[in-house]
Amino acid sequence: MRPIFVRFLISLMLCGAALAGTSHAEAAAAHAAAVEIKGPKGAFGQVPLQTMDDGATYVAAERLARLLKGSWAVKGKTGTLTVARRSAQFSRDQSRLTLQGHPLVLEVAPRVTSKGWLIPADFLDKGLGRLVPGVSAVRPAVASAKPSIKRVDSSVAFEEMRFRSYPSLRGSSSKRLPASRTSRRPARPGSV
Repeated sequence: MRPIFVRFLISLMLCGAALAGTSHAEAAAAHAAAVEIKGPKGAFGQVPLQTMDDGATYVAAERLARLLKGSWAVKGKTGTLTVARRSAQFSRDQSRLTLQGHPLVLEVAPRVTSKGWLIPADFLDKGLGRLVPGVSAVRPAVASAKPSIKRVDSSVAFEEMRFRSYPSLRGSSSKRLPASRTSRRPARPGSV
């Protein structure tokens, strides 16, 4: 009974650890997955980034409109972000938008989900300053989870490294036999 109970406790602890959450690096990346919107008088707030399965990042249109103290309106396949009499019209499934009557091409098209419209994050870099002059998006710096690569000193010649690594190759005249050949074997009958 005792080994079964121990196995149960170990499996319960492993499941708890797996369900507990993410590692420190993943938590830092998830926390930093937001863009801060700053204006001339200070920060408006943060807009969380949403990364889709194709790798494209988006921001929620309604959340961006609230931060900018503007409005978001959807009519058919067109969404309009309006801030202080300036507007940007996004078309569903088209990477081209109209900003103050001028066309602007983004890397990806806006998406519509069950939670609402998602605007490509590159709009924050390319079009936000034109829509709201003096406002910019600042992405916080994130420490990478990958360890840095340490370069090896290549000033040592390969042959010298071989001799350092294998002391038996230093030119000793006595050759050692593998342990399997040096072990004593029983003599065969009839041999001297």
